[in-house]
Amino acid sequence: MGAWRSYRLRLQRKRWRIRAFRKRRELAEVANRTDAIRPKDILVFSTLRNERIRLPFFLKYYRDMGVNHFVIVDNDSDDGAREYLTAQPDVSLWTTRASYKRARFGVDWLNWLQRKYAHGHWCLVVDPDEFLVYPFCDTRPLRALTDWLDASSIKSFGAMLLDMYPKGPLDAQPYREGQDPFEIACWFDSGNYMIEKNHQFGNLWIQGGPRTRAFFRDTPARAPALNKIPLVKWDRSYTYVSSTHMILPRGLNLVYDEWGGEKASGCLLHAKFLDTFTAKAAEELERKQHYAGSHEYRAYHEHLKDNPGPDVQGELGMTVGVVMLVHEAFNRAEQVARHWATHGCPVVIHVDKRVKRKTYTGFVKDLSDLDNVKFCRRHRCEWGTWSLVAASQTASEMMLKSFDDVRHVFLASGSCLPLRPVEDLIDYLAERPMTNFIESVTTEDVPWTVGGLDAERFTLRFPFSWKRNRWLFDKYVNLQRRVKFKREIPPGLVPHLGSQWWCLTRQTLSAILEDPERATYDRYFKKVWIPDESYYQTLVRLYSLAASAPVRLLCRAQDLAPGGQAL
Repeated sequence: MGAWRSYRLRLQRKRWRIRAFRKRRELAEVANRTDAIRPKDILVFSTLRNERIRLPFFLKYYRDMGVNHFVIVDNDSDDGAREYLTAQPDVSLWTTRASYKRARFGVDWLNWLQRKYAHGHWCLVVDPDEFLVYPFCDTRPLRALTDWLDASSIKSFGAMLLDMYPKGPLDAQPYREGQDPFEIACWFDSGNYMIEKNHQFGNLWIQGGPRTRAFFRDTPARAPALNKIPLVKWDRSYTYVSSTHMILPRGLNLVYDEWGGEKASGCLLHAKFLDTFTAKAAEELERKQHYAGSHEYRAYHEHLKDNPGPDVQGELGMTVGVVMLVHEAFNRAEQVARHWATHGCPVVIHVDKRVKRKTYTGFVKDLSDLDNVKFCRRHRCEWGTWSLVAASQTASEMMLKSFDDVRHVFLASGSCLPLRPVEDLIDYLAERPMTNFIESVTTEDVPWTVGGLDAERFTLRFPFSWKRNRWLFDKYVNLQRRVKFKREIPPGLVPHLGSQWWCLTRQTLSAILEDPERATYDRYFKKVWIPDESYYQTLVRLYSLAASAPVRLLCRAQDLAPGGQAL
């Protein structure tokens, strides 16, 4: 980082500290027992409103873990939470009626209290529905972790927020005060998470999981962030920037290994999805005190107004959409499209622009009786060029826009059909709702690249057609080798290869198509050789933690019996 950017971050940290100092006047002391805090005590800091039902287990959980004292801000609760906390001997409590939003969602209040009471202590900043787990937490207390962090000269400890949810409707199992919420909410999404690096603050930015697929499936970039740095050896000069997602000084955000190794981290089990969720969402939407105009709670409201007891586990909608790339053999392609569509799979077809208008019009007319078959804007396609990627992008965008209930998108040709019944494919994907099926390997992993263009396909330029201008293609490649030309790969990309056919989740495909850096990635891959075998295969690595080896589900249509059934 340059000196100017570093200086600007120091100014920003100073600004947040001054802001926290001013916001201290909004806090009214209810029970200040901080005199009981000893030099090596571990502290929990939290802001809450109307969480009375959660507090008994929350306090017990962290007491059993080894926390010595709780410093809590109550934002004008009216459910008895303030009275309950006042009676707890290891809780120091402040209350306020001031705007949670104008205190940067409680960050200013806690920054002030941490500056005053937490200097030199390991501090855990969590909400009442967040429960830290870490390596060996079932046998070792939190102090064992903090002692190890001290011995390793590590001052911050990262944890991913993992949304937990019950099986079935949320209101099917009432939550009782003092109950372990994970007796009810014991399910989580094992994959389908998106990760990128925030270059300004140096932290990872993680999104995905059940809230993305259930409430933000069409706008995954607006889904809540899941990256947190909740455990810090506090210094009065530190300050949180955005909840516990980011912290200054910037070096505290480096809670991951940048060089491919491993670094210890934890998880915050998030018990948000209980039967209390619907009422809580309605309350917070009415208050309008949350980030970005409470867009998160607006998304919850839109989903809940027709379904007050949602089934978060079941909000998977196992419809499979099929994107077909068709270049020839239109009678066969019609048969394939009809097979998909009549078995409940929406189909979006891209027809090569080189196909004559009369043939194209006839093909469209032949499928006009099917409401779930659409045709997208056409591109002139040629093997080995960007045109095939552009065709799949255009068709995929139409699929996501036109069919809200599609959860997986299957890219296939006009000659591909399942070996087994479509229902088996839908059931198979339903059991793997967060898994992306795509071949994605590096050039070192595979021996099948030909012509000496394995790694070079990503570092040289290929403006000439291999099929139509082979002489120019070869000459230009040799020229680049002689002058030692090498393209720069966009930051964060590790080129991968694989078959051009894939089956991706809606969230992963949406993330690829809506990435703010898409123009940069597209510009780079337009000059890569055979980009349809590397574009999605590379980008899927940025957005999915649940990528599977491809499964052979397709056969050639010439292997079909006349009635369209696989032989």
